[in-house]
Amino acid sequence: PASAMSAILKGAPLKVTLVGQVRPNYQIWSFDPAVTKIEDLKGKSLVIISRGDSQEMSARLFLRSRGFSNDDVGFNPLGPGAARLAAVTGGPQRYGVLLRPDIAQLKQMGVLAKGVMIADLTKLVEMQMSGIVTTAKEVTEHRDRSIKFTRAIRKGQAYMRTFPAESVEIVHKRIPTVSADAIRDDLDGSVKDQNTAGSMSLTAAAKELSLRGELLGMTPDKIMPAEKVYDFSVVADADRALKASGWKPVK
Repeated sequence: PASAMSAILKGAPLKVTLVGQVRPNYQIWSFDPAVTKIEDLKGKSLVIISRGDSQEMSARLFLRSRGFSNDDVGFNPLGPGAARLAAVTGGPQRYGVLLRPDIAQLKQMGVLAKGVMIADLTKLVEMQMSGIVTTAKEVTEHRDRSIKFTRAIRKGQAYMRTFPAESVEIVHKRIPTVSADAIRDDLDGSVKDQNTAGSMSLTAAAKELSLRGELLGMTPDKIMPAEKVYDFSVVADADRALKASGWKPVK
């Protein structure tokens, strides 16, 4: 859903029907001994994966809550590969928004101790992360299909919460290059961050929409209200159907 926000604000007929997590699994780190607190970041640039992604938006939401303007900190997109981590830990870009798997990898490499965590965004920011976005037409004209798809996602979430060890094994088979320990740490954090209701506060959603709209150069009156972007009636119907069926996750 986060990647669809700009399109929605520009008029794309899309709806967010489920939010899987409301806490970003990111931390802001500095590998510069001169930068150890959030105020030191003014005039610096944070390494992220891509512009406008959830890393950038979560950092901006946090910085705004601390009185920063949109121009006080820059963002440098370096992609998802190893070059991004190398730039943060040993290159010219020594500040970054790191994911949980990044942190686990750097710890395993023995370089995490060279840096300092400036902010744990998981505890400081509420925003949409994983979830479902679809067309408004799909929700109205093919509602049964929307509910069926959402039920499948909800089953997967329930399985992950109930059988974490088996979930780690499944993921590790699909991405064997990532250690099982790193996957386990990420899964544990994801379960803690997961919003079991499948929805989110429209007040928090409005803050994200407002920030994205500003970055797109939109005036406040042109930014869509959150209630027109989100439709959580689909996940509510899916949950009711699952409860009525008596379904439970099994190994």
